[in-house]
Amino acid sequence: MGFGGIDISSKGIIQTKSVLPKHWKKLTLSGIGPDKKTLVVQ
Repeated sequence: MGFGGIDISSKGIIQTKSVLPKHWKKLTLSGIGPDKKTLVVQ
């Protein structure tokens, strides 16, 4: 599993439950994969 709970599987790029450092409010990852998805971890 990678940063932000992003994992590359046989089903493609998926996002799993992830825990952020205590002082972070959210993490936004954009441009993920061939579809250029935006993923948010809160």
